[in-house]
Amino acid sequence: MQFDGDGSQLMPNRKHRGDMPAFLNGIVSGSGIVLKALVNFVLPQASGAREAAASLRRQTPAKMYAPDLHRDLPLFVLGGPEGAFSDCVAWIEDQGLQPRWLSQLPQGAGLADLPRSTMLLVDIDFLGGIVRVIDQLIELRRQRRDIIVILMSTEFGRHTLDQTRLAVADVSLRLPCSFASLELALTEAELNNDVWRQRELQR
Repeated sequence: MQFDGDGSQLMPNRKHRGDMPAFLNGIVSGSGIVLKALVNFVLPQASGAREAAASLRRQTPAKMYAPDLHRDLPLFVLGGPEGAFSDCVAWIEDQGLQPRWLSQLPQGAGLADLPRSTMLLVDIDFLGGIVRVIDQLIELRRQRRDIIVILMSTEFGRHTLDQTRLAVADVSLRLPCSFASLELALTEAELNNDVWRQRELQR
């Protein structure tokens, strides 16, 4: 069977006719000239058009509605050079933003040296999973509440853009994610970080 890029099933073409249900195979083999043309020409052509459109979308960088909202914030990223996380970093770079790469979670003097209101994107998979780094993240959040933390991982069950995990991060994204989800996460992370900092003032 053939499948479209979104996972939807297409009618088999001539090469895969043997995979068809018996009643459809009989139609194609018999007098179903119109159906045969549809299977062998129209649908493959439509699939090719969809693939070409998808390729064009990949070549045309998406644009944020308001990239200037984040332009004044120091931006650091920690993750691998390939995969879904690096795709997100590439989207950010397409907006004219210039993230700086880290090799490990900042601690001690390195953490103290980060500029105020730094936005930090972290590829949790690159660090070996959330269990391995959760204590470091909690300590980072305790020492530098002003750092806006966005966690990203294929292990997360869903995006979390609310304030339920503020002790660990401002938001978290399940990878791979869409450009729209990334843009929303950047905005929500700033708002959630305001709440996180206010909690310290109220203690």
